[in-house]
Amino acid sequence: MNYSKSIKKTKSSKIIFLGILFVLLIISQTGCGKKEPETNTFPIYKEDFSLDTICRITVYAMDESISGGSEVDVKARVEEKLKGAFALCKEYEALLSKTIETSDVARINSGKGMPIECDEGTIELIQDGMQFGEISQGSFNIGLGSVTELWDFHAMEPMVPQEEDLKEALKHVYDSSDSNNGNIKIEGNAVSLVDQESKLDLGGIAKGYIADRIGEYLVREGVTGAVIDLGGNIVVLGHKPSEEENGEPQEITVGIKRPYTTTEIVGSIPLHDATVVTSGIYERYFEEGGVKYHHVLDPKTGYPADSGLESVTVIGELGQSEYCDALATIILIKGESWLREQIDQNRTETFGYNYMTFSDFTYILIDKEENIITLGNPQRVFTPIQ
Repeated sequence: MNYSKSIKKTKSSKIIFLGILFVLLIISQTGCGKKEPETNTFPIYKEDFSLDTICRITVYAMDESISGGSEVDVKARVEEKLKGAFALCKEYEALLSKTIETSDVARINSGKGMPIECDEGTIELIQDGMQFGEISQGSFNIGLGSVTELWDFHAMEPMVPQEEDLKEALKHVYDSSDSNNGNIKIEGNAVSLVDQESKLDLGGIAKGYIADRIGEYLVREGVTGAVIDLGGNIVVLGHKPSEEENGEPQEITVGIKRPYTTTEIVGSIPLHDATVVTSGIYERYFEEGGVKYHHVLDPKTGYPADSGLESVTVIGELGQSEYCDALATIILIKGESWLREQIDQNRTETFGYNYMTFSDFTYILIDKEENIITLGNPQRVFTPIQ
């Protein structure tokens, strides 16, 4: 069953945060509330700069084998788990970042067509990225690196690339609508690019993949309640303890950011064992000649996509952050009508032993008139701010 609802623009509402203010795609409304009755230990958090953003992991609860003992001992054990989670994040960044020269992706890009031995995680992600290219009829393209490197949104004075440079770069962007096009070759644990000037860029999918791996790690380590925030890629693991002694565990409420603001949200949604990813044209952009240029590029033109949407939030189950990451980008490029078609068709895709059905996800779209459109799974209830 699917549902659709459109909410007209409302007056701005602000959430004021204590402590450090994060500028995120999604603002996590995970107030601490009262502490657990037994100790004042939780929540425990750690933050670091990774994946070109501020990342924060907050632990609300652990299983009894870890949460027992003195407050000092429990905190030390949890902090060790958090240290391991960030080490894992750095490990995957070192494999998947196109800007780290020793990464698998950078070595493939500079390999001049030679087979490059890669980690199995890199190969898995490349294969998934190629499949999302087919799903999107070519709008999602992990081979867009020759174009994305022309758009430097981190420069002090960003500029629109020269048209002739874009045209040349586009010659080396393969047709991602067909994963059998032959440009990306995977043989065993080696990857090569037939077009030596072609370049991979896994930025539209890597952060979600890493979030999934961190979630798996924390579950293995006994975490029963946590929020993983990789700069807007949110994973909600389990619950947080009740504010009342002997009360039921609580879902964790996540606020959805209003585009082009820092602290305003358009509404919120309570979740457990879920993942939330937002892609927006306001994340990285600059203006030139009165025109805004954002970082979500259309592989067919090399210029920023224009689907009429300002942001797309996709909510799925725990372990689906990679899928949510890719879908958010695809929908931002292809638009609302394309998404409705996939939901109406109850489209299902298979990734190895995993299945992704469009109607199982929840979607929150914000268009350029600031209308809010909700689609997909109605069991997750988004509450807009009126």
